[in-house]
Amino acid sequence: MNMLWVLLLLVFALPIRAFPGRCMKDFQKLSATELRYLDPAFLKQHRPGYNLELKNEQVSDQCGYGSCWIHARLSHIEQGIRQKTGSEVKMSRHYLIVQSLLDRIEDVLESPIQTITQGGNAHYADQLIRRYGLIPDDPSLWKPRINFEKSPHAGRLVYFLNTRAAQFHRDAKDLVPESKAYLDLQDQARKDMRSILKTYTGPIPKKFEVGGNSYTPRQFAKAISGPYAPKPLWIFPEVEPLAGNLKRESSVGPAPLPSYAKSSRESLDKIETRIIRALQKGQTVTLSFENNTLFVDRETGIMSIDAFNTPAGFVPPPRLYRDAFFHGSGHHAVDIVGVDLDAQGKIVKLKIKNSWGTESGDGGFYHMYRDYFEHFMSSIYVSDSEITRPSQP
Repeated sequence: MNMLWVLLLLVFALPIRAFPGRCMKDFQKLSATELRYLDPAFLKQHRPGYNLELKNEQVSDQCGYGSCWIHARLSHIEQGIRQKTGSEVKMSRHYLIVQSLLDRIEDVLESPIQTITQGGNAHYADQLIRRYGLIPDDPSLWKPRINFEKSPHAGRLVYFLNTRAAQFHRDAKDLVPESKAYLDLQDQARKDMRSILKTYTGPIPKKFEVGGNSYTPRQFAKAISGPYAPKPLWIFPEVEPLAGNLKRESSVGPAPLPSYAKSSRESLDKIETRIIRALQKGQTVTLSFENNTLFVDRETGIMSIDAFNTPAGFVPPPRLYRDAFFHGSGHHAVDIVGVDLDAQGKIVKLKIKNSWGTESGDGGFYHMYRDYFEHFMSSIYVSDSEITRPSQP
């Protein structure tokens, strides 16, 4: 019996052991460019230069936490400071993340269907800044005890908080909401969750000194913004509605515009004009897009469908079709800091400042070509709707 098992093992082991050798032999025939999956012709034509670009030096790294929306928005604010004063001031991303978690502790204790998440958007980032202010990214003023943006801390912190909230909802399931017993349990859960968060953050500064002046976070945010009173606008692209059989198969329609923020739907041409005008005025633009990594090369920072070998005639389905019948990629937020224009003044590619560190892409920056932008852009957020307003026909 033992000999039979040895023979069987040899029979089944031979193909398994032989396969990697054959596979690697074929794999090694590919060129270095093919291994990278970029089309050599596209790579040869790619130029990293831009004819409209804002100086932008500080690339941050969200380290696996879903805080791209905070990184992108603070990058925009830092650019505004640089534009007005010429100074490089970096704001604490961690501070705003903490404030968002404190907000979400309150939300998750209101209903068991709520959960604490890491994501957000530019409008929410602006709300956090107005309500809680800003502090400089200076370890001598404050830094978290544990860098909760790094894996696995990010996932664990959120999981611990959600677990404590779930315990409260289980304990209070038979109590009358707003009764003393219910509120006492809720208050204890709130204290426990804030204690869990404080284990990571340490004490958050309520006052600090910068340049010999004492500030609260809200005073500091007001001081650096000066008299500027922007009129932000959240802009979504027009979408092609589903029709015929597609409409019968899906109840999904264009998502309603957010009621809690000034927003609009505009054509791609108008969105393009707003981006160019903002950059001409020295303002970056916060961009949100469907992060389809199939057409992103993290070594060069190139983002383009045409940059990769695809079947003849390949075009991604429209956005609303993907929403209705596919599970699209997750969304990502970045800061547009430059555009490359053709002879007619149309955007060829966008230079975007990412939040994946300087070792990713082109020193932390990415080159989003027009085809990627057209297919996967989901919104832009401009700080001044007046200066970026497209001309009326």
